[in-house]
Amino acid sequence: MKRIAIVLLLAFVLVACGGAPEAPAPLPAEAPAFDLTGEWAYEMLRADGAGWDNGSITFVGSATSGEYIQINIYEIEYRGGYSVGGNVIQLTGYLNWLGAFTDADTLSGTWSDEQNNETGTFTATRK
Repeated sequence: MKRIAIVLLLAFVLVACGGAPEAPAPLPAEAPAFDLTGEWAYEMLRADGAGWDNGSITFVGSATSGEYIQINIYEIEYRGGYSVGGNVIQLTGYLNWLGAFTDADTLSGTWSDEQNNETGTFTATRK
């Protein structure tokens, strides 16, 4: 009886907290509009418009997925994964990025830092 009560209590807490975190929306199943691989310069702004970060980001892999290596303004390196479907790009790692190609050499979109409860926008230009 005690085990049933604990299981019910855990189920109630899970439901009350909103359940498991939502998975990101799936990327379009179509082929990438452009090849993301290579080196890009990026700039990030917070939601209030203040500067957050800038630097370079290199995408290594295929046109559809791979790894990114980000070097920020302080020369700190971050790594994560990327996926591309159609015109949409998604980066996962320390931050979560979701964006789109403006053209073959320009990206823009949004980012979120769930650890620090920060969000904002980014732009990137191929070097």
